[in-house]
Amino acid sequence: MKPELMEQISGNFVDIVPLLQKKLFKSYPLEALPLNLSRTNIELLFAIYEAKRTSVSELCRRMGIARPNMTPLVSKLVDNGLIARSANPQDRRVVQIAILPAGERLWEDIRESLKSRIAENLSPLSIEDLLELQSCMATLKNIADKIPSGK
Repeated sequence: MKPELMEQISGNFVDIVPLLQKKLFKSYPLEALPLNLSRTNIELLFAIYEAKRTSVSELCRRMGIARPNMTPLVSKLVDNGLIARSANPQDRRVVQIAILPAGERLWEDIRESLKSRIAENLSPLSIEDLLELQSCMATLKNIADKIPSGK
């Protein structure tokens, strides 16, 4: 039973994540992104916001981006005063990244804007659908918190 259940759940994730991405997040217009940032820049800013301080290598691993491709993404956020880059005192080869207050404020502004956009996209749903969605989201978040981070 467990392998079949795992197969069904995995298939649902493969189907639902892109669907939610398309219907809720991709609707955020690129011109609304501040400082001429790309979606990838925003995803990177979110990853750094979550970590507060991390290494470039860890960001590459976490986001699945090659180091040569990560460098310009990080540089754009540094140039806009959103994050700071520094050498690790124990190993100067390791580049540390930390979010700055301006980066935290920007992410929080983007998050509020995304929440408004999502609420607008969900507005055609009935109250029954919204209540069911809220219940499902709470359950999903509770379970997701129990899943170990992917490596």
